[in-house]
Amino acid sequence: YLVVDGNGNISVASASVVVGELKSETEETRDIEFIKNGQSDYSLIIPSTYSGTELPAAYKIQDYIYKSTGFTLPVKTDAEISNGVNKFISIGLTSLYNQSNLNIDVIGFGDGYAIKEKDGNFYILGGEGSKSYLYAAYEYLNIAINLEPYYLTEVSFDCMLDVYMPK
Repeated sequence: YLVVDGNGNISVASASVVVGELKSETEETRDIEFIKNGQSDYSLIIPSTYSGTELPAAYKIQDYIYKSTGFTLPVKTDAEISNGVNKFISIGLTSLYNQSNLNIDVIGFGDGYAIKEKDGNFYILGGEGSKSYLYAAYEYLNIAINLEPYYLTEVSFDCMLDVYMPK
């Protein structure tokens, strides 16, 4: 998975490389269907006791996904999903993250972040810096819809009905 520290250094915490072998697309290698025909089963989940930066990050993702696809991803706290949720983007230390058995250490990241996919769901964790979750949201949007911010009021992104996220 991708890790960006507070100084902008990018590293891959886990990766596999296949050399000299072409793999056919299988369920394990196929990109994840995030939005299909302008619809999605995904929700943005933030902790019930969020620190203040997770909510603006969730709204940033919600806003640009809507502008790109016309679909509004619901934003919920983990207290609102007592009956469970199957497809989600977990932002922060949610109960879903705690149940995932992932161990993503972001201590000392400052404004850095980590984005991890597991079982078709996404986990976004930020460092202790005040902008870490917003930076993570922009990176997630870059992957999803090719969002490129150029200036405070200038961005570009793809408009599409189908969005696929890499595993």
